Order: sequence, then C-alpha cells, then structure tokens
Amino acid sequence: MISKADQALLSKKGISAEQVAEQLKTFKTGFPFLKIESAATIGQGVLNPSQSEIDEYLKIWDSYCAEGNSILKFVPAETVLGVAYEQQKRGADIVKIVTGANSVEEEVENLRITTLLKKELKVPYIFVSGGTHSKIHRM
Repeated sequence: MISKADQALLSKKGISAEQVAEQLKTFKTGFPFLKIESAATIGQGVLNPSQSEIDEYLKIWDSYCAEGNSILKFVPAETVLGVAYEQQKRGADIVKIVTGANSVEEEVENLRITTLLKKELKVPYIFVSGGTHSKIHRM
C-alpha cells in the first residue's frame, strides 16, 4: 500500500514500516476522546507574546520568506486515507477531503489518493484539490 517513494521518505524521516502500520491501525480503529479539564486560557495553553516578541517572530518569518523559502508538508496517500477512515468511522454520510497539488509529484499522489479512496471507503467521498497542478478527474 505504501509506494517506494513514500518508503524512501519515511525511512529518511526515521519512520519504520511498523510505525506506519500502527498509525494506520489507529486511524482505522479511532482515537480515544480526550478528557477536557478546562478551557484554554493565557498561561494554560495560550501564549501571550509581548509586542517585542511578535516583532522578532515577524522579522524571522520575513527573513525566511525573503530567502525564497516556503512551508511544504508532505502528506502521503495513506495519511489522507486514515483521515477518511476516521470520518467514515464517526458516521459521516460523505467523506470530504481537500488537498493541493503544486508539482507533478503531488498531482500523481492525488490520483493515487483518489484510487485508494474509491477502493477502500464504504461511503461516498468528495476529493477536492487546488494548486497549480490540479486536474479534474473522475474515477
């Protein structure tokens, strides 16, 4: 179920096949509900940075962007399928997934995601993808 490219990336990140299997199992069986003790407040899960800290964070971000950097997050098809399983498990009448495709590789991965959703889900799904390499397709 995991492509060779995904295996290489997971290996590079130090994630074993057993860890992936365990994570997928958790997506299929579900996560336990968390016990909420209280609302998040400043000092209890919410930060309240000073203006000088905000200015410093913005300076770091602007410098990062000025170097031509951007934030990208690899989300393999198996992870998307796990999210879809969780929606299905919670009783969704239709599963809704939104991703992006800004390269040929991401476009191909989106086609793979569509194939997995069609093969694995027992409920209808909507899979929407934006970005420079998104293509309309139907399976």
